[in-house]
Amino acid sequence: MIAPLALALLLPFQAPPPGPTPTATGDVAPSTTTPPKQRTTFFEKSEVPLAPDVYCKIDGFPVSRAEFGDWLQRYRGDTLIQHYVTGTLVRKAAKAAGVEIGPSELDDILNQRIEQRTVQAYRGNRDYFIQQEITQFGKTVEQWKAEQAWDVETEVLIRKTMKKKRLTTDADVEKEFKRLYGASGRELWMRAVLIEIDMPTLQTHKPANEVQAIADQAIQKAYRKGVDVVKRLQSGAIDFPSAALAYSDDGRSKNQGGDIGRYIVDPPEFGADFDAAVQKAKVGQIVGPIRIQAGFIVAEITKEQTHDLRKERDAIRKELADRDPTVDEANVYVADLVYAAKLVR
Repeated sequence: MIAPLALALLLPFQAPPPGPTPTATGDVAPSTTTPPKQRTTFFEKSEVPLAPDVYCKIDGFPVSRAEFGDWLQRYRGDTLIQHYVTGTLVRKAAKAAGVEIGPSELDDILNQRIEQRTVQAYRGNRDYFIQQEITQFGKTVEQWKAEQAWDVETEVLIRKTMKKKRLTTDADVEKEFKRLYGASGRELWMRAVLIEIDMPTLQTHKPANEVQAIADQAIQKAYRKGVDVVKRLQSGAIDFPSAALAYSDDGRSKNQGGDIGRYIVDPPEFGADFDAAVQKAKVGQIVGPIRIQAGFIVAEITKEQTHDLRKERDAIRKELADRDPTVDEANVYVADLVYAAKLVR
């Protein structure tokens, strides 16, 4: 077990809050703590170049690179070694695929990371970010970048290599086409009225048949309301925006005339029954009421665009090839590299 003092020396130093502290009686006691002396830089530049095998000197005592490496392996465990091995395998695979990342590209990405972090956590105040996350821990911006560089380079090489080696088959293209536009190739936009089922609070002591009867009544009430909405729309007694405002239980779309935008076909946004109905419907046709998970829906297709797989095959193939791998895909790629490698020590 590490003694408390030794543990404190391993952690980044954070100065105690300034000012005197209250005593048990409430009086302010004079501060007797002397602020610790801090170095401007941890290592000084050696006046005489160190020998190639010397990593640093501590009060004149040379520490060899082998000794420091042994310390890292022994006291920081296998995690760092595995991290290094994984990154090395990624670099080997990238080199074999003719993939690389130049110093300027890497530096640009690191600068982007700084800007993103600055915007997300420090409202764009770059100086405050640097003070809070870099300089107070005795680092410079360049040292921070050096610490991040290995992982960032690994991420970029994984992405570039996977994209270069990706094989996009006809089956992949057809699957993506169906995901975007459905089997028919129809891209649809619509507006809808959602009628929720107002299910009353059911008493648990009631017999099961009574509970089911009450539930059926609530379902039928919602269905009849949907039928009434359809009749009024088809007769011209009310237009769709007015129907949405008056009857829809979808708070997001009712104030927009019922507009729900582009209809998602894969997986069907409102279930298979609704999808089967709208795929047969024409623009301007009222569809419903159809039972969906939330209740009943009455819809109208407002616009459609027909897509032809033969004409769009190349564009979809290019989009799939250029798409960044997901986190899960990247994890599988790295796991496969490690599994296939011969690792001994």
